[in-house]
Amino acid sequence: MAAGSLPVAVAAAMFGAEGRAVVALSVSGMLIIYSFRTLPSTLARSNLYMFIVSVAYLDLSGPLAYFYTGGAGCVQGGPHFSYGYYLAVSNVVGSAGVMVGAALFQAIGDWSFRSAFYITTCIQVFASVFDLLIINRWNLALGFSDQAAYLFGDAACQSMAAQMVTMPMALLTARLCPRGAEATVF
Repeated sequence: MAAGSLPVAVAAAMFGAEGRAVVALSVSGMLIIYSFRTLPSTLARSNLYMFIVSVAYLDLSGPLAYFYTGGAGCVQGGPHFSYGYYLAVSNVVGSAGVMVGAALFQAIGDWSFRSAFYITTCIQVFASVFDLLIINRWNLALGFSDQAAYLFGDAACQSMAAQMVTMPMALLTARLCPRGAEATVF
């Protein structure tokens, strides 16, 4: 993986969007092939599934930060959160969401991995709906302030969902990891 990060870093500095995409896809393909050649088949297949899930989830928190914190001249009718509120309050609520996610995962710890992945993916999709509520301003029509919708949705629910998605991935990898290869796999 370290060898794959160098071409990606060079591509980020030297190429346009299409060049970066080609390098990222090439490095990803090579890592997948290498994974299937070096790891047990079950572990390689589960890593491929987890990779596809991670790639398929579009994290829009970066672009949305501009929407949430943009002034009236930048985003007309937007939430216009202060940076203090956006960073400090949301990080505290997000940390609480992570703790709740870890506690909730204990309730599904006895389930099959397939069921755990299904439920946690559904929770992650549900948590993402709150961004749509705020962007389309439906939260105001439903009687929720921007701060309440953001704190419950983006800050708390998405942090909780991310934690719940990560935990079955780590647990499955730990169970499938061959003895003596822990440092290589993790």
